[in-house]
Formats: sequence, C-alpha cells, structure tokens
Amino acid sequence: MTTVYVSGATGFIAQHVVKQLLSKGYKVIGSVRSTEKGDDLVKNFGSDFKYEVVADVGVPGAFDESLKKHPEVSVFLHTASPFHFNAKDVEKDLLLPATEGTKNALKAIKNHGPQIKRVVVTSSYAAVGDASHEEDPNHVNTEESWNEISWEGALKDVRQGYRGSKTFAERAAWQFVKG
Repeated sequence: MTTVYVSGATGFIAQHVVKQLLSKGYKVIGSVRSTEKGDDLVKNFGSDFKYEVVADVGVPGAFDESLKKHPEVSVFLHTASPFHFNAKDVEKDLLLPATEGTKNALKAIKNHGPQIKRVVVTSSYAAVGDASHEEDPNHVNTEESWNEISWEGALKDVRQGYRGSKTFAERAAWQFVKG
C-alpha cells in the first residue's frame, strides 16, 4: 500500500487531496500545526489518516523528524503555505513561511527520504499571473510565465504578499531542483 505525505493537511486543497487519496486506498500522513488540528482530521478521515505536528514549516529542519519517523512514505505532496488576508506582518506571516517551508520540505526529502519517488509542490495562478496583464484578454500565460513581483512589492499589502508568497515559493522549488 502506497503511503503519501501531505504537508499542510488542514488546508482547503489539502483536505480534498487527502479525501481523494484515502478513497483510492492510499495511506496518508499529513502535517498539521497542532495536535488539536490533527485530531480533528483523524475524526473526519479515519484510521488510514495519520498526522505529524509541524508547528512552523519555516523553521530549518521542520519536516526532518516526521520523515525520519515514516520510511514508508513514497510520495510527498507539499501543499503547506499560508493563505489568509489578515496578516499583520506580510514578510513574517506569508513570504517567509511559504518560501522557507518549500525549501525545508525539499531539503527533508533529499536528506531523509531516499525512498520517496514522487514529489508534487502545489502552487497557484498567483505565481504566474502578473497584475499588469489581468485586463488584457489577449495575454497568454505559458510555462515560461512568472509573476514579476519583487520582494519589496510583495510587502506593500496582504494581497501582494499572497502573490509574492506563491511566486517566491515556486521559484525556490525550481531553484532547488536546478541545484
């Protein structure tokens, strides 16, 4: 039986992914920020769902221990990323957790998950959709498209912070793969 690790298992997309995986017979280990959140998911999903507490994905080594504990994991789906519009400090609440969380997940897989054969990093249209093109019906985004937001631009407000968080996290993933 294949075991899938889903980071950020309490998230909107992640819960749908977990539900689909379980319905197809996969075992799922999800990362959650607290025991309470993990227990709530176990109540919803049942015994084929297990969880590991990763209180802060932005802390170096955040995923290391949970991957060491679960050598049965062969697929890792990274969905953990902050998504809220009530951030008080855009850099601390959105940009750093998204970017560092992605790097930490990938480093943990590299260092502690030699058995992991598939990795999926979820992203968003926000990583490619540049606000300057939103009104242009002729603009086409491709796999080469990027949101050109700067770190400073992302600090302007929460909406730009969300866009930046997705852009910088995806860029970090690609940079990690390229070495």
